[in-house]
Amino acid sequence: MRMNILVTLNSHYIKPLKVMLKSLFINNPRECFQTYLMHSSITEGGACRYPELR
Repeated sequence: MRMNILVTLNSHYIKPLKVMLKSLFINNPRECFQTYLMHSSITEGGACRYPELR
């Protein structure tokens, strides 16, 4: 069963998002996740600093 995760954020919350996702994956190794990100102020340049979020 797939669990859908929707996260809303801006450029100030990228690092906490990474921590949350890592914790989610480590603590639920047998689960399958589909993640969706909604943002309003993350520039293309800002996103390039975090290729693992693409």
